Amino acid sequence: MKSLKRQVLLLTIVVVIFLLPLAGCSKVTQENYAKIKMGLAYDEVTKILGSPTNCKKALGIERCVWQDEDKEINIKFAGGKAILYSKKNL
Repeated sequence: MKSLKRQVLLLTIVVVIFLLPLAGCSKVTQENYAKIKMGLAYDEVTKILGSPTNCKKALGIERCVWQDEDKEINIKFAGGKAILYSKKNL
């Protein structure tokens, strides 16, 4: 009997560990997009959206993308400040 309880407990722990990442909902949402404003610093944006999926820099402009499945938020930064932003499928 103790062995069965131990197995059930172990299985429960394993399931919880695998489901925890799913509990952290995506930050790529319309609500978070509405918080983005021109002039917002890169650090302020990452507090809202988390780390970007990728960033590319060219000619002093950094373009960062936050993606989740088919949803996407694109923000261009100049001097570390948001200058242009757009969304897709939000």
